[in-house]
Amino acid sequence: MRIIQQAVKFGLVGLVNTLITLIVIALLTWANVSPWIANAVGYAAGLINSYYGNLLWTFTAPPSNSNKLKFFTSFAIAYAINLVFLSITLPLTEIHAMVPQILSMVAYTSAFFVLSKFWVFKN
Repeated sequence: MRIIQQAVKFGLVGLVNTLITLIVIALLTWANVSPWIANAVGYAAGLINSYYGNLLWTFTAPPSNSNKLKFFTSFAIAYAINLVFLSITLPLTEIHAMVPQILSMVAYTSAFFVLSKFWVFKN
């Protein structure tokens, strides 16, 4: 039962992170900020919420240097995947400016979930 509760909490934290990230990216995109800057600022905002939400609420783990290092390393890996997807999908801005951001967000979220579940917070 604990795994189900953690999965639901992880999903809720992820949803809030995604909304925070998407709103920040959308606002900056609307303001004609570079897609790279918009992406970085959006993910930074979501990352702060993600760390504290998952650490303190989802997994109720005490902060530790090990968790922090693993969390931010996992973020760096997932974010690198995000940037690769953003690079590949930027030509899709002809459809809409947010299409590459959304596709990149899906890649990022999938990678970060796997790393968080099986490495950072494996309890």
